Amino acid sequence: MAGVETILGAAISELVVLLKKTIQKHKDCPALLKNLDATLVSLHPLIQEMENLNRYLGRPKEEIESPRSQVDAGIKCVLEISKSKKGKYIWSMSHHQLSTLDASLKRLHEKLAAQTARNRMETLLCTRMIFGLVVVIALVALLLLWSNGLIRLHAK
Repeated sequence: MAGVETILGAAISELVVLLKKTIQKHKDCPALLKNLDATLVSLHPLIQEMENLNRYLGRPKEEIESPRSQVDAGIKCVLEISKSKKGKYIWSMSHHQLSTLDASLKRLHEKLAAQTARNRMETLLCTRMIFGLVVVIALVALLLLWSNGLIRLHAK
C-alpha cells in the first residue's frame, strides 16, 4: 500500500515539473496553465500529508487510485502540449482539456482536504486511546506492585 501512495506523490511531482517546463517553453501560454500550476503546487503538500496519515492509519489503497488516474490524465495532457509547436492551435485544442483538468484537480484538492481532516481526527482518537491504555497499564502495574508488597503506600 505504501508503494501506491508514494507513486501518487511522485506522479504529482512529475506533473508539476512537466507543467513548469511547458510554461517555460511556451512563453505565450494561457493563464489557465499558470492556474493549473498554482493548483498543483497547493495540492502537492496535501497529498504528501494524506499519504503519511493513510500509511499510519492503514487506510485502503482505493482512496489513492482515483487521484492517481486524475494525475495520469493531467500528465498526458500537459505532455501533449509540451511536445507541440508554438501556436494558437494547440491552445484552442487543449483549452477544454486544461480547464477540465484544473476543475478536476480543484475538486480533488477539496476531497483530499476532507480526507486529511478525517485522518487527523482518527489519529487524534487513536492517540487518546493509546494514552488511556498507558494510564490503565500504569495503574495495573502499581496495583500489582502494591499487592505483592513491593511498594508501600503511605498516608500523610
